[in-house]
Amino acid sequence: MDIRYSEMIQWYRRRFDDLRILDSLSPKQIESKKWLVSELEKVIIPTKYDCWLLGGWFGYPLVDYLINSNCGEYITRYMNVDMDKQSTSTYWKYLETFGNVGESSPVTRTVEESVNWNIGSSNKLIINCSSEHMSDIPILWNNRIDKSNLFVLQSNNLFDEPDHCNCVNSEDELIDKNKLTNVYFKGSLKFDNYTRFMVIGSYNG
Repeated sequence: MDIRYSEMIQWYRRRFDDLRILDSLSPKQIESKKWLVSELEKVIIPTKYDCWLLGGWFGYPLVDYLINSNCGEYITRYMNVDMDKQSTSTYWKYLETFGNVGESSPVTRTVEESVNWNIGSSNKLIINCSSEHMSDIPILWNNRIDKSNLFVLQSNNLFDEPDHCNCVNSEDELIDKNKLTNVYFKGSLKFDNYTRFMVIGSYNG
């Protein structure tokens, strides 16, 4: 493990009375994020993107993996959107610890507020690893989606979790619910107690 993650765990535990940072670095979270980056590398279009993490939690380790992948050269800025101030303040500390402050920033507001603020802006890489927690993309974007935006969506079939309001049973259901018109990847990752689904795609506009 990179020693900077150990530093972050120590920093977090001195300030907060929960262990969510350990959950964010669990084997399942790491495998899911590495899977995302591995598949995105195969399909990303060589252009410049602003990367949005919707409901991005602490942002890391995903931002770390993206920066150090072939995708990193195409991403000019990372924005971690989360309504939880504890999560975005932790993201700030990650940026400071990993030396990425100049190219990244947290946004402490709801996903809906952030989308409404930026509707119509182009060349965005939109990553949502927590689609089970929020509305589908056409609803969030009010059907005004720029065709230059690339979407990476993950969800799961953990219907029994109290804070999950939008789970799916398959990657095809994830595609249908989000009305993606161009699909570059779809797949699933099976764990012991649930399956994570992922799609990468865009819209015709």
